[in-house]
Formats: sequence, structure tokens, C-alpha cells
Amino acid sequence: MRILIVEDSVNARNQYRELFAPEGYELIEAENGFEALGAIQFYKGKLDVIICDVNMPKLDGLSVCEMVHRDKIEAAPIIMVTTELDPTMKKRGMDAGVRVWFHKPVDEDKLLDVVQKLT
Repeated sequence: MRILIVEDSVNARNQYRELFAPEGYELIEAENGFEALGAIQFYKGKLDVIICDVNMPKLDGLSVCEMVHRDKIEAAPIIMVTTELDPTMKKRGMDAGVRVWFHKPVDEDKLLDVVQKLT
């Protein structure tokens, strides 16, 4: 199973590695939205889930979701993990195809459970 992690924080990416690698997931990492779009295109049809932050440099996570949705790019289910509490942003994400919206700090057991259900 392959997960695309879209997160600008090195610490957060390390935490994801510690959570998912022992469960047998292969992690692909992107530090910003532009890298995420490249990975989504490169691994087209070969990603099982995408875990994405909202606030990142160069291109934010919501814009990535909106581009994927608008351009009908084949992509895996998207889980948004963010500090954003604004319901307008959450609605934007859900309208763009986000399946689950978690607030940081995320409960790792719940995140793992959702990923396992989606894969």
C-alpha cells in the first residue's frame, strides 16, 4: 500500500513515517503542493491514499485538491490533516473531494484506522 504524504514540516513527515512504515505502507513524500501534483501524476493509479496539510509554501493543500478535482485527475482518497479550524476552508476541501478532515494534533490511532479503512 502506498501513501502520499504532502507536508512541509520535516517533523510531521517523520511522525508519519514512524506511524505507517511499521504497518507496511510505502510512503511517498512531497514538501509542497507542486511536488504533490507531480507525485499524483507520476504515481497515477498507484497511490492508495493521500494525506495532505493545508498550509504549505508554493501551493497549499486546498488548491491541490481543487486542481485534482477540477481537472478530474485520477487520485487516491484524500485525508486533510491541518491546524485550520475555519469551516469555510473545510467546506472548500470537502467540495474538492477531501474524504476526511482531521485537526492537528491528530489522534494517530484514528488516522491509522481511517487509512486502513480507505486502503
